[in-house]
Amino acid sequence: MHIEDINLNELFNISMKNPVLQKIFKENKLSKNILNNYQNYSNVENYLKYVDIVCNSNEELDKCLQETKGKKIIISFSLGYFYNSLVDCEHYLGLYKHFSWKRNFIHKNFSPTKFEQDNRKSFLPEYQDVLKATAKILKGGSKKGLMIEISPEVKKDNYFKFLSFRIANSGPNEPLFQKKIIIDNYKSILKMFIESNNNQGNYINQWTIKTCDILFLEDIGDENISIWSRDENLFEILKYRLDNSLLTFVSTNYNKSDLYKIYSSKFDNSKGITKSMSEVRTRKIITYLNQLTDYFEIK
Repeated sequence: MHIEDINLNELFNISMKNPVLQKIFKENKLSKNILNNYQNYSNVENYLKYVDIVCNSNEELDKCLQETKGKKIIISFSLGYFYNSLVDCEHYLGLYKHFSWKRNFIHKNFSPTKFEQDNRKSFLPEYQDVLKATAKILKGGSKKGLMIEISPEVKKDNYFKFLSFRIANSGPNEPLFQKKIIIDNYKSILKMFIESNNNQGNYINQWTIKTCDILFLEDIGDENISIWSRDENLFEILKYRLDNSLLTFVSTNYNKSDLYKIYSSKFDNSKGITKSMSEVRTRKIITYLNQLTDYFEIK
């Protein structure tokens, strides 16, 4: 089928402004007459129709403007003919990445995609050593996690953002990709336990926290301290994870001496939980932390 010259000229001129087509024409020593073929004309026209659509991996798939959502058209040339084919666009790749971290993270406080949009190099200098240590551990360099004492004056959000981003962006060939991971505040976790017991909200129970492959427990010592939160939860979680060699990280605003005072102060003689029993239980918690983690201090 013959294409009218005016249409052919117009399409050729537009094609010469596109770097991909420019390269194809040059490398194959083509003239505009190649577009006289109906298949070639249609495929080049179709490619140019969608080539300028910009896809964004940080947007939901329904925002994609491609003809087939999640797929973008590319063009190739072989044996005298132009061919269109579909490949995954950034919207689809972003969906896959989001699926990856949604599967990996049982629960988390930070959005890795938002962190990616923020300045990834905005870590405080005080974090450099602990970030290096964390990265090494996540690569399989140690069976122990970290206990990080962070001064209340130091912003700690970036550490957990880094962890979320690093884990969420692990590839399928990395050890982290298949891991079940929790990053959360201990106070939030206790709240979820209560909701789970009451059959409401997030169904994340103690067993989930105890058995996940990697646990990042934030702000221990800042929860509403009670015998229940200490003996039935923190003690049991740490003991199980130690007995089963599960990688555990914790952060706190307190040193170990302060944590001992905080946790051992809760006792109830009327329920048979004496001060002496509370002290023994707290010493065991500190011992579990020592065996599960290496200590870091950030001021």
